[in-house]
Amino acid sequence: MNKKLTLKNANIAIKNGKIVIEFDEKDLIEETSDICTSNNNRVELSELNPGDEFFIGSSVYVVVDHIDGATKVISKEIAHEMPFDRNKINNYLISDVRNMVISQDYNHIAGCVGEHNIVPTLCDTTALNGNKGYGALEDSIAILSFDEYRKYRDVLTNIQGFTDTPQWLLTPFATCRDMLPLVCIIDKYGIVDDRCSDADAGVRPFFTLKSSTEVKPYELKTYGGNNAKTN
Repeated sequence: MNKKLTLKNANIAIKNGKIVIEFDEKDLIEETSDICTSNNNRVELSELNPGDEFFIGSSVYVVVDHIDGATKVISKEIAHEMPFDRNKINNYLISDVRNMVISQDYNHIAGCVGEHNIVPTLCDTTALNGNKGYGALEDSIAILSFDEYRKYRDVLTNIQGFTDTPQWLLTPFATCRDMLPLVCIIDKYGIVDDRCSDADAGVRPFFTLKSSTEVKPYELKTYGGNNAKTN
């Protein structure tokens, strides 16, 4: 299969009569050309229903919801298995997981769909016990919060293999001192539980695209047999 490499940023200089290109590895994006660039069989996200699957690059994503011209989507597969944070921090905003998704996952997704099609969404780190001490910010790429999992559970748990691997939520279990290492996870039964942040769990990117974004469907599956789009 042909590969396309895109270099996002680089420094070019001439040293000793030779052209030298210096760049950070995170700025080198490898794409699957027949999926990222082909216009064959592409549709707008607005034409897909919650539960329908589509490609971004060589990875499959699932439509979760349509809201005011934007479409919330999630990775069908676990993208990474890793600690939430190796320093036992349960604040998503400064965690290893956030650093991973806003760099590696963002570069890949933006390289395929275009930065202009990614809609920043709010990451609300309100703890499970209601404490809002960590605050919130807008990110281009994130993972599910507890509230988002609860809101979209019917769609999410209909995704094949969704609960096969325990996965992180961005929601801290609590923010009091003796609970600082604990983060909410979705366990293999689909139940929200807690796990120490330096242990491993899955990371599943969750983000919002413009509904006009053109994508290549993987296999059209209408959630719950309902052909109407969610608004």
